[in-house]
Formats: sequence, structure tokens, C-alpha cells
Amino acid sequence: MRLTSREKEAKRRAEAEALFPVRGEIRASLREAGIYVIGFSDYLKIGISDCLIDRLIGLQNHLPEQLILYATHRGGRELEGQLHARFREYRTRGEWFKNTGILKEWTDAGCVLPFYRLTTITGGLEKPSIRTVQPSGAARNGR
Repeated sequence: MRLTSREKEAKRRAEAEALFPVRGEIRASLREAGIYVIGFSDYLKIGISDCLIDRLIGLQNHLPEQLILYATHRGGRELEGQLHARFREYRTRGEWFKNTGILKEWTDAGCVLPFYRLTTITGGLEKPSIRTVQPSGAARNGR
């Protein structure tokens, strides 16, 4: 039996979703637009996409290691820019960051937002306290 183009696309996306070790609450957002936090080894990428699963597939095809999806968030360029500014000291290149320091604390805590508050007095970012929300160990280990 031949599949329609819509059925082929649904099958391709289902197979792609199975490739990425993610927590259950994230999986539902993979077909939406938004901010994503992904990584491999000691590196993270904070980016934005109109279709997260398509972006993940594209990135995975060009990387030597399995990507891990740490979080997705609803938001646009403003939120992405705020996250980039907050973690600028860990930036390695473009949207890639070294997963260390307070950035690692944030990812280890599950990339919880709001992570920071915009201050109206200075117009800058205020350093937050980390909330102790731990993702499941199985999700972190790709199971």
C-alpha cells in the first residue's frame, strides 16, 4: 500500500521523535514553534524554530554525537535573545554555549523559566536563584 505525502510526513516525524531522548512533557511540544535547549557532550545550543522536530533532525544530521533535548519553551526572538544575553559568558560560537557554571546549574535543574527577571530600573538582567527541579535520571541518560 502506498502512503500519501501526509502519511509519509507523519511517519518521518514519528521516527525522528523516537531518535531524541526527551522527557514526556517535552515530546508534545516538538511539533510547535518555540525556543529549544539541546546539547551534546559539554555543549548546548539555545535556539528558536518554527518546527522544533524539523530543526532537531537538521542539526542531528550534522553532529558527530547524539543530541539531547533538554527543554522547549514557548517564546520568540525576545526570549531567545534574553537567554543568549544571560549566558553570554559561556558562548563559544553563534548560539552554542559551553555547558558549565550557572548555565549547567540551569540545565541540571530542568531549564526552568522564569530563570531571570527583567529589571525595569537598569534594563538589564538580574541574576536569579536556581529552583531545585530535577529532571528524571532516565531522561538525562537517553533512556
